[in-house]
Amino acid sequence: MIDAETKIYDSIVRSLREKYSWASNIRFANDYVQSPSSFPFVTILERENRTHIQTMESSNTEVLGVLDYEVNVYTNSQAKRKQEARKIASAVDAELLALGFRRRTMEQVPNLANASVYRILARYTAHIEEDEDEFILYRRP
Repeated sequence: MIDAETKIYDSIVRSLREKYSWASNIRFANDYVQSPSSFPFVTILERENRTHIQTMESSNTEVLGVLDYEVNVYTNSQAKRKQEARKIASAVDAELLALGFRRRTMEQVPNLANASVYRILARYTAHIEEDEDEFILYRRP
């Protein structure tokens, strides 16, 4: 398995906090949280990490992996919660696209745990290969 989850997560959070002063108010997690304790809240989850079968070597060495990521943005501000969520989702989206991910979907979904919370769900995919200590992410059909 090519494991770059921590590097990808840290890169996204660090970049957002460096680029946007408002990002310092956001809580981030790389694990599922049913009910965030404060808002805005963003989860960046590696949902799947699978082998790209067509590139397996005869030695069973994984050459190329396929990553699926899920991002959840939660806001509960009284005014403009939808706009706040979309601004955050757009910034996270830009970071993932810059890393080499391709967005599969982005949609508003009901937050069943608390209807006063606005939630955006986005899913991304990328191919990954490891070159010594570096990870290379890119889009493939």
